[in-house]
Formats: sequence, C-alpha cells, structure tokens
Amino acid sequence: MTAVNGETPSAIERATMRRVTARLMPLLMLGFLVAFIDRVNVGFAALQMNADAGLSARSSAWVRASSSSPTSCSRCPRT
Repeated sequence: MTAVNGETPSAIERATMRRVTARLMPLLMLGFLVAFIDRVNVGFAALQMNADAGLSARSSAWVRASSSSPTSCSRCPRT
C-alpha cells in the first residue's frame, strides 16, 4: 500500500485505516443489504398493488423510478 505522494504509509496510518475500515464496512454492507431487500419487496408488492391501486405497468414503473431517484442523487460520487 502506497500513499498519494509515493511514500509508504506509517504504522499509525495503517492502523487508522484498518480501524476505520473495520467500523464502516459492516455498516455499509448492512445498508446495501437493506436497500436490496427493500427493492425486491417493492417488486413483489407491485404485483398485487398495481391491481389494487389501478396502476398500469408503465405508471407503476414511473412511481418506482421516482421513489429511487432521490436516493440515487444523494449518493456520494466516486472519484
């Protein structure tokens, strides 16, 4: 592992990155799992919800897309 300036990171930097990674990764993985389960549940619910609400397949897709757009816009950009 090399730092941005080409030097090898010090022991405290490596320890800090290990600690940050160990604390953040489980939280991030849990968040992705919850988002995936939520999306799957909405897909299954749409099968019965469309008939109950009187939505066509096209309008149902628009509703799902409009509910996920704010989530997509609020995500951190990758640099």
